[in-house]
Amino acid sequence: MIGTTDFDVLDALDEFREACQLLGIKGCSGLETRVYVPEFSTRVINSPGEPGISYHMGVGFPSANVFASQRKFLKGLKQTASSETAI
Repeated sequence: MIGTTDFDVLDALDEFREACQLLGIKGCSGLETRVYVPEFSTRVINSPGEPGISYHMGVGFPSANVFASQRKFLKGLKQTASSETAI
């Protein structure tokens, strides 16, 4: 079994899944993102040297074809991650 994790996007998921099927390998795709938690702005949570930042991960996405409400959320993550003002 092999896996892939994208940061703030699911861009690799479909191509990765197709490659796994072609090779007969089980695969698992995930997404990692980070959030700022104002209540912990003076504490390091799980991102060394970045007080108030917490990393979160979702695993086991079957497809990048998600519901419209999720597409809007993912688009927002991608825009934030690619902006110059990202945390």
